[in-house]
Amino acid sequence: MKRGEERLALIFRSFAQGGHGSGFIITDRNGENYIITNSHVVAHVEKVNVEILKYDGTSQLYVNCPILYIDDEIDLAVLQFPNKEKIFSQGIKIDSKLKKDGTEVWSAGYPGLLGRPSWQFAKGNITN
Repeated sequence: MKRGEERLALIFRSFAQGGHGSGFIITDRNGENYIITNSHVVAHVEKVNVEILKYDGTSQLYVNCPILYIDDEIDLAVLQFPNKEKIFSQGIKIDSKLKKDGTEVWSAGYPGLLGRPSWQFAKGNITN
C-alpha cells in the first residue's frame, strides 16, 4: 500500500472509531458547568463522551454529554455534563475585555490527529 493510501486508511479508521478533540470547562454564575469545544469535534453526533484527565494521571469518563449549541460558522460547540452534573465549582475565567493588537496569548489543547491524541501548546499574538 502506498504511503498516501495508508494515511487515508488511518483517517477513515479514526472517523469510524470516533474522534478526539480538546476543550475546556466554564461555570456560569449559578454554578452550571459547560464544556466548550469546536463544532468539528462533535460533527454528526447527538451526544459525546468526555474524558477528563486528572492531576494524578487518572481519568474520568462522562458518557452521553448532550450538545447544547453548535455554530459551524465560528467552529464552536457547547456541551453539558450528563444530568446537568456540576463536576466543577469553578472553571476557566473568561475575560470580557477586548484585547489590543499585539497582545501575547497562549493556547493549549489535547486534540486527536488520525486517532492519536497529542498534547499541543502554542504562543501567538492577537491580530485584528
